[in-house]
Amino acid sequence: MAFPWGDLVATTLDAWIEKGVAFDNIFKAHPLLEWLKTHANLEKQGGVKINVDLEYGTQTGSWFSGNDTYSETFSAFIDKGIDDWRSYVVNCQFNLDEKMQNRGEPAIMNLLEKKIQNAEKSISEQLEEKFFDAQTGKEPNGLIDITTNSGTFMGIPKGTYSWWDGVGGGSTATTLSLSNMANIYNSISGGTELPDFIITVQDLFEKYEALCQIYLQISNTKIGDAGFQELAYKNAIMRFSGYGEANSMFFLNSKYLYLVSAPDGFFYRDDFERSAGRLRWDAPIVFYGNFMSSNCRRQGVLICKA
Repeated sequence: MAFPWGDLVATTLDAWIEKGVAFDNIFKAHPLLEWLKTHANLEKQGGVKINVDLEYGTQTGSWFSGNDTYSETFSAFIDKGIDDWRSYVVNCQFNLDEKMQNRGEPAIMNLLEKKIQNAEKSISEQLEEKFFDAQTGKEPNGLIDITTNSGTFMGIPKGTYSWWDGVGGGSTATTLSLSNMANIYNSISGGTELPDFIITVQDLFEKYEALCQIYLQISNTKIGDAGFQELAYKNAIMRFSGYGEANSMFFLNSKYLYLVSAPDGFFYRDDFERSAGRLRWDAPIVFYGNFMSSNCRRQGVLICKA
């Protein structure tokens, strides 16, 4: 049996995806996602694996004068990090009751709008949560993978190659202070590559706000353009997320963060299919991509308590 309203719904869903409405709505819903959408590198790739160029060293040079010889030694300084595609599916369903109870284009479009909004909410909540977590199973990479100094990330063992380590410090027994924030910030930057974003949890966000008020150092408390409460720390904007990692404050340099999608984008709608043995039609909506970094040394996490 053909899907009722098939052309109308299919056209609407395709426009939602192809015109970028899905990407905009899903990635503006939460503070980490919105920052990545507007500041990280958005890259489209094809192929069996995702790969990102890594610049981890410099070429050999020498001072000289006159007819001095110079070094012709080759110094490797570029490599590739390789990882898998990750996918998440939300099933947009329509059943016979909905067909019978929603007659006419306005009623159909109203129902479809609610289903789209629900799909957006489901996908955005999952991505916000998983982009904090360590990668496991079929899930995408997260900030823990990027900022840790152990384990394997993008096919490269961090314990073996120190240039691939994130910058970490502190412990859950340590209370957040301006000095331990400064240490992580400065260690990441190396004096030149400044973090531009800090994302944390509510209690640490509020602790930092209180510290700023005590020392009269608060320079910027506002609701940002994206609608999230923000504080300033040196060159960086700070936000908190309800999906953040407890006792963790991440310091990020968006120059070296990547959201990688397939050539057609992050979202894909599969064809409508009749659910076997049921008067129900399914339209799977799929996220396809991953979260990557080209320089973990410019990312870090401060572990502490409020």
